Amino acid sequence: MKISITRKLLPLLSIIFLTINSYSQTHQNTIRIVDTNNEGIPGITVQIEDSNDFIDVTSSNGSIPNNVTKATRVIIHSLGFETIVKTIQPQKSYTFQLQEQVDELDEIVVTGGFVPTKANSSLFKVKRIGVEEVEARGAVNMSDLLEQQQNIKVIHDDVLGSRIILNGLSGVNVKMLMDGLPLVNGSGDDFDLNQLNLNDIERIEVVEGPLSVQYGSNALAGTINMITKKPSMNDPWKGGINTYVESIGKFNVDGSIRKGWKNTSMSLSGGRNQFLGYDLDQSKRGKFWRPNTQYYGNLRLKHQINKVSISGFYQQFFEDSKSLGESQGGINSKIGEDGAYSYAIARDREYKTHRINSGINIDAKFSERSQLQITNGISYYEQQSQLYVNDLYHNMKFLSDTLSDHDTTSFMTFTSRGSYVLSEIGRNNSVWVVGYEANINRAAGGKVSTDSGNGYDEYSLFTAYKWQISNAWAFQSAFRTTFNTVFENGAIDVAGTNIPLIPSFNVLYKPSENWQYRLSYGKGYRVPSMRELYYYFSDANHYIVGNPDLTPENGDNFNLQTTYAQNYNDWRWSLNTSVFYNQIKNKIEMVNLDSVPPNISENTPVKRTYENIENYISTGFSVNLATEYKSRFTFDPGFSFLARSGSESSDQFFNSYEITLRSSYLIRKFDTKINVFYKYNSPYAEFSKTKEGDVGTQTLEAYSLLDLTLTKPFMKRKLLATVGAKNLLNVTTVNIYGDGSKGILSRVGTGERPISYGTTFFIKLGYQF
Repeated sequence: MKISITRKLLPLLSIIFLTINSYSQTHQNTIRIVDTNNEGIPGITVQIEDSNDFIDVTSSNGSIPNNVTKATRVIIHSLGFETIVKTIQPQKSYTFQLQEQVDELDEIVVTGGFVPTKANSSLFKVKRIGVEEVEARGAVNMSDLLEQQQNIKVIHDDVLGSRIILNGLSGVNVKMLMDGLPLVNGSGDDFDLNQLNLNDIERIEVVEGPLSVQYGSNALAGTINMITKKPSMNDPWKGGINTYVESIGKFNVDGSIRKGWKNTSMSLSGGRNQFLGYDLDQSKRGKFWRPNTQYYGNLRLKHQINKVSISGFYQQFFEDSKSLGESQGGINSKIGEDGAYSYAIARDREYKTHRINSGINIDAKFSERSQLQITNGISYYEQQSQLYVNDLYHNMKFLSDTLSDHDTTSFMTFTSRGSYVLSEIGRNNSVWVVGYEANINRAAGGKVSTDSGNGYDEYSLFTAYKWQISNAWAFQSAFRTTFNTVFENGAIDVAGTNIPLIPSFNVLYKPSENWQYRLSYGKGYRVPSMRELYYYFSDANHYIVGNPDLTPENGDNFNLQTTYAQNYNDWRWSLNTSVFYNQIKNKIEMVNLDSVPPNISENTPVKRTYENIENYISTGFSVNLATEYKSRFTFDPGFSFLARSGSESSDQFFNSYEITLRSSYLIRKFDTKINVFYKYNSPYAEFSKTKEGDVGTQTLEAYSLLDLTLTKPFMKRKLLATVGAKNLLNVTTVNIYGDGSKGILSRVGTGERPISYGTTFFIKLGYQF
């Protein structure tokens, strides 16, 4: 009887159990993340604060289950929103609201100012390019990243690689820094942007206009500061692996690890880039874009001793590239008389480049108001060039017996910089800075004239006072005096005197939270580069020599910048304008030679040296509108206009303009962002002056570049994938017209200039652990 009753009750008990279980699952405790409109936000990362372990990523309605077993502090964060930290209890449900991320105006910047400051309080308009844009563009090096930036033009050269033009001035006038330390240009006048990798870069800061007081020589056109990733104290072991493949024949891989202890932190990274080379004429043996393989490594250490922070870094870079010659008839003397004649001989040149950047930074805080900052660093560049004779018929390769076919040239800069900072002066927290800087420059090798004396040194003292007049007004005056071991101090002419002083003055006016006005005057100053002074190169087709009689460039720059920012409901937008006028005396340009020494043939095609152009004027303006909707949609159009004169005849101007567009849309349901980058370049002229005073021009016709990319995280945001297409308009070459014999662009001849490989496709994967 009991068994019968039990059997009758079993179905009823089963129904009750299933009903209770279903009810408990339906009413499971959750953590829901919403925006300011109380809408659920998908793709939000929730992780434990102490261990950084991932809990989950919110679903399409913004929820995750609350499965914690004890009171736990969690970090809730996502791109476009401010990060929050909350404590959650087990068996409870929560709803947390995320605020949209603060505007870039509140970000900390370090370039231009003597101390780190918020962007909206900086006396300089600092353009910040963050790692988010690096990932969105699928950029591997600085050439990829800067090619479509406003006011920046990247020119591809078959010998010097990718070089930069900023506001109409070439890269030799652009100060390139890494964490505030100058980088050595190399054997050419300009940096090869392809050799500046981004794997260890946190952000790039760009300041247009002279910063000669802050950074000394070569900061005439502007300053680009590459800020590297820094390890943090008490960080657990972290790391990442990145891979990149592009259809043109690029294969890259890099990795990094980092760890923080109580008072010490360490990071180590390295990678390998390979490019198979490419030429628009597939029948050619040689490639305009030369094949190369790069290896690089970075080590960073930091130690805190009470109020003294000591950090050091060491970076190495190696590149092996090949310039393949075309097959032609020739003689191979290595195989005996019977086989002496071969109809398939090529002369191949191999370049091995080695860079070292290393430095030590000391930051000592004496009190909350005063601190001492000292930086010592070295930047070394060496390039070895060797010529091989390649018998393609007999498959033989041997080193040329001609000594002049080989060369090793090196450049080195040692920098020591120190400053004492006293802040919180007076009621409005004014700041006073005094400091020194020493730069020792050396060069050696076959392409450096024996008259160089190995280089020159430059020693400077500088001071600045930032007067915070009120919350709305700030004024800074800064001065630098410089002693150069080659150039007379009187070359820096101030107000008609020969006082060796470089001044700058800046005004910042913020009448409200929405408006910002920046007005500045700066004295630009650049001494000639080692190449411009002492370069020597001679072969059958070239005779290029430096000019030791060059004088430094002196520029006066006036700049007015305005920013208006406004939030309206779910929209955020800002309008940025800039107007500048720049006058440079004794601008250094490459010019033709009328005569050559007796041992040089008059029929040599390229005969050039460097000369000072008496007067150079550039003026222009730019407008940029940045809009954002709910941290989902961005639309940033821009327009820039530039007018330049090329001789003492200041009424002869060359005009150009560009249109840029950067837009993105985040599909939150799929946690995928679509990115579009566009740039239109109008016809652009470069020029120089002959000894007769004529201005020769060479104009590059208009062209446009368009990229489309998609980014999406996987595996609880540990894996980030970026796929896309570059140069969707399939631009390959652009016509050049004008007198190319006198223009800077004539390094690769007239007719057509290769701009890009054409349309390519890429995929980039980054895994963080």
